[in-house]
Amino acid sequence: MCKLLFLQHLYNYSDEQIKAEAELNLAFAFMYFLGLNPEDSLPDKSLLSKFRTLRLDEMMTEMARQCVEQGSLEGKSVSIDATHIEANTKKKTS
Repeated sequence: MCKLLFLQHLYNYSDEQIKAEAELNLAFAFMYFLGLNPEDSLPDKSLLSKFRTLRLDEMMTEMARQCVEQGSLEGKSVSIDATHIEANTKKKTS
């Protein structure tokens, strides 16, 4: 899932686009990077969204905790990113 989200971010794809690209256009390169065979199925696009919102924050928090514990990151302050970003969705035009 992390590799799939990395490719999604790298190519600025939506959840639907990354799944389609991995299945069709760049199947061999994506599948090789993901460690999958071309015959293997990919996770549903809704699972990517759920994983991103439910698990990615937990993973980032755990990585930061381990870095602080090992001394490679100092935990003296807290930063909160309040950046507004435009979603990678199709806009309805009329």
